[in-house]
Order: sequence, then structure tokens, then C-alpha cells
Amino acid sequence: METTHQKKPCTNFLEKDTYYSITLNASDKYQYVGKSSKDRMALFRANYYAILIGMEDTNYLLYTEISEPRNVNSTIGPRLHLHGFIKFKTNSAIKEFLLSTHYKLNRLGIVDMDTCEDQDYWRSYCKKQQHIVMEKPFTNMAPPAEK
Repeated sequence: METTHQKKPCTNFLEKDTYYSITLNASDKYQYVGKSSKDRMALFRANYYAILIGMEDTNYLLYTEISEPRNVNSTIGPRLHLHGFIKFKTNSAIKEFLLSTHYKLNRLGIVDMDTCEDQDYWRSYCKKQQHIVMEKPFTNMAPPAEK
């Protein structure tokens, strides 16, 4: 007897050589509230850099952003987070990300990844605060080509 899932083609969750959007949003513990803005930014970025630098066969481009203080009930105010692109060069890199790197990033806070249907829109969204943040992005790649 044939089941319905045998008739439908399957797609991989992650595929090599594909750009994905990624957002990394640190938990309160890694927001370093109470530090000077310079120290807070440096500590926040150092935590992520220590993990990102170890990723082999993976390209990333991540911009630092400060959230808008929309939630009046927030106990810490605006939050630091990262938006950008990630692309895996090999299936081994995907495996390493899923079994190790994702866990390390998730210990710092939320990891949100998705397919990137409109790279131009996402690039614009990621860069929208560069004039305020004034920090270079974390990167080991050239950005996806604009269309």
C-alpha cells in the first residue's frame, strides 16, 4: 500500500549554497544592561563572535541592531540583536551547525532562520540602523548580489 508522503517530493530543511536569513536575539543575561554603551556593545558582540569565528565552510554576514523601545513593560529597554545572512558551503557544515553551533548560539538567546525569498528587502532591513549602531557587520563573505 502506497502512502501519500511517498508521492510528494521532499525538500531539505537546509541546503548548501543557499542564502538563509538569520536573526540572533540574546537573552536578558547577555544584554549587559547597566554597562556603558561601548562596553555593552563590545560584550554582546564578543559572545557571538567567539562562536561565529569557529564555523567552518559557512559564510555569514550579520548586522548589529538595537530594537525600538516599543514594549513599555520591558525591564531592560531596547535590546541588541543581529540580523543577516548565512550560507553553508557543504553538507558537513550544515551538520555541524545543527548539532553544535546552533546549540551554542541558542544558549545566548533566540536563533531564528528562514529561507530568504527577497534578498534585497532583507539586506535593506538588516542595514537600516547602521547609521546609529556604527559597528561593522560580522562577516566572512561578500553580501549576496543585488538584483
